[in-house]
Amino acid sequence: MSSNRLALLESGFGLGGYIPRAIDSKAVPSHIPKAEHDRYWMAQALLEAMEAIGRSSPNPSVGSVIVEAEECLSRGSTQVYGSYHAERMALTAAGDRNLASSECYVTLEPCGGTGGKQGPCADLIVSSGIKRVVIGSSDPHIKAAGLGVEKLKAAGITIDRAMSNEAAAWHFPFLAYQQKQKPILIGKWAQTLDGHLADDQGKSQ
Repeated sequence: MSSNRLALLESGFGLGGYIPRAIDSKAVPSHIPKAEHDRYWMAQALLEAMEAIGRSSPNPSVGSVIVEAEECLSRGSTQVYGSYHAERMALTAAGDRNLASSECYVTLEPCGGTGGKQGPCADLIVSSGIKRVVIGSSDPHIKAAGLGVEKLKAAGITIDRAMSNEAAAWHFPFLAYQQKQKPILIGKWAQTLDGHLADDQGKSQ
């Protein structure tokens, strides 16, 4: 991801994710413009995605929230490999509610292909009755790219985008691996101004 694109990220976001304390996850906005509404709830979905870190691998850490009349009905994040994806978790948490007037926010395009071991999330969204889905980042996976969006559009569901740069930054390791077939490695160390390192006992240089 280029430095120019990173410069477009909203305050608090970066390749490491989002600072959770930057917004109140329990706050409910009131009568805000559509663009701000979408950004707020996508930020909530990104916060939810962070709940899946350390659990979802090798799947990406995805978050989803279901919203109606500016109120969060349910939320979910990717579970352990082979279990529920974020959208399925959010829809399951919504229970038997009528979701015809609801919106689904998801940080990564819903799967529309095989859907892994649980079936495609796009099919589940269609059957839920939801009429609008807001997506953060597209899925570049060779078996999934664009299929989820195609299924949703074919069912008459409105597709919008929100916080695409932030979602791409959050999903960067997954996106980079799918596009380049190379892992992302991050190194962290401390050194003196003149370039010396020390062991954890502070006795070597």
